[in-house]
Amino acid sequence: SFPPRRSSDLPVAAGPVPPGTAVVTAVPATVVQAGAEPVAGPRPAAVGPPLPADVIDAAPAAGDAEPGWPGPAAPGLAAAAGRRPAAAGTATPGLPRRRVLGLAAVAGVSLAGAGWLISELNSPRHPARHGHTGRPSPSATPSPAASTPSPAGSVAAPGGAVQVWSFRTGGIVAGLALAQGRVFAGSTDDSVYALSAKSGARLWSFRTGGPVESRLAAAGGAVFAGSNDDSLYALRASDGARLWAFRTGSSVSSGIAVTGGTVYAGSEDENLYAVRASDGSKLWAASVVGVTSVAVAGDTVYAGSADGKLHALRASDGRKRWVFPTGLGSPTGLALAGRTVYLGGGNGTVYALRASDGHRLWGTPVGGAVNSGLATAGGAVFVGANDNQVHALRASDGSALWHFATGGSVASGIAVADGIVYAGGNDYVVHALRAANGHPVWAFNADGPVESQIAAAGRVAFVGSNGGQVYALTR
Repeated sequence: SFPPRRSSDLPVAAGPVPPGTAVVTAVPATVVQAGAEPVAGPRPAAVGPPLPADVIDAAPAAGDAEPGWPGPAAPGLAAAAGRRPAAAGTATPGLPRRRVLGLAAVAGVSLAGAGWLISELNSPRHPARHGHTGRPSPSATPSPAASTPSPAGSVAAPGGAVQVWSFRTGGIVAGLALAQGRVFAGSTDDSVYALSAKSGARLWSFRTGGPVESRLAAAGGAVFAGSNDDSLYALRASDGARLWAFRTGSSVSSGIAVTGGTVYAGSEDENLYAVRASDGSKLWAASVVGVTSVAVAGDTVYAGSADGKLHALRASDGRKRWVFPTGLGSPTGLALAGRTVYLGGGNGTVYALRASDGHRLWGTPVGGAVNSGLATAGGAVFVGANDNQVHALRASDGSALWHFATGGSVASGIAVADGIVYAGGNDYVVHALRAANGHPVWAFNADGPVESQIAAAGRVAFVGSNGGQVYALTR
């Protein structure tokens, strides 16, 4: 393995690199309708112009599917890059690394018909389980009347960021997905929300029996989410009705991937599951210790594990193809491009592997553990690290293109759209950087650390915060 390389080891100009500075080093089916009841929920705060049209239109044993299973019962001021310190003696809640490393599974998914390029994250989690005992009673709760946004003026940052709207949940926002003009968000308040991408109005919410810390995925008119109530859920995207719930032996807080009518998700019962998307029936389960991230390409499923390995499994039956050990730290960010798998690890190295056999093509150390998501675009790999920087590496050989200094550890998903890289972290700031050279476009100060998935469509970025907000940001 490579020793971590600090930012001082990189070829930069003499003197310290202040936050907000880019340093260029090279140019280069059966539906079970849960009881619906109107709920007066949080209202989105509209503080900017409408979004562009292209964004708007755009109790059974573990492993059993349970279509009818019952269970027991703003901030947002735009600011220049810089960390907002917590009050003395207080701790900022986060998502435990063991539980939500799967949020860093980054595959840069393009959603059909919308042109969204989405990347994922990794993040520590809130330690509490919100006092739940027994089994939950999931419910979909449409709330059409309670979703009228409050009128307000636009708020722009010196760098040009505009908050279009914000929506407050009751917990940390970790997972985000986009489909059919809707933003889907998972929160540690035990709920999944569907919001209008245009206005932030709440369309429906679905309550599970535990914190929702997994990444979310949307496909085929459904949204998929894991919960700490040990279940993987499929919800109808249009109204939040539960299609099915698949019960595992422990919390489902990893990444989720959907392709070819199959949903892949990891559970803390140390299994990776393949579940039929149409009805929630189990296809197979493979032993993977502490699944942290999941991605699929062709007939292979890739899963990072808490024991510091990347596993490649046959998609049809879960049989192991190859295993790549990264050494210390769990593989977090994960992206696929062509015949190459890119991943970042807790050992501070970003790797490129040949997808067919796991052969290492290159490994580039960055200045700290990689806890962010990872994305690829335009022949580059984009990743954040605990050295408080966003790094761009050449996809072909891992050489450094540029790095951008932030005010804190970069722990969000990474998204790339319209030539802009979006990243957030423990400096409470969402950064928009030019993919070509790392120059800052704008910075937005959120109400807490930004450790969620980030989704981007055109010139709009959707992001969640540990303060419970979902933001729509543009320029």
